[in-house]
Amino acid sequence: GIAVMELVVKGGKNRVTLNWKKVSGVQGYEVQMSTRKKSGYKTIKAVNAKTSAYTVSKLKKNKGYYFRIRSFKVIGGKKVYSTWSNRVTGKAK
Repeated sequence: GIAVMELVVKGGKNRVTLNWKKVSGVQGYEVQMSTRKKSGYKTIKAVNAKTSAYTVSKLKKNKGYYFRIRSFKVIGGKKVYSTWSNRVTGKAK
């Protein structure tokens, strides 16, 4: 299995920044966002393995957003994913 990351979120003006620790041996990370805690998650960005932060902008002020992330690697032409990270709530200021 692939190690699961700990996701941390920080709110800013109309944006939130997500941070995580890099995992060795993966090709990248997939970031998902939802406005509901348990459902409605959509992939908003796939980033490469060198990345350990991502800023989501154009968010509505004082609205709660939920984020999660997982890592992936390609084995035999297929993407293999880790389980999801902890779910974090972010609010734009």
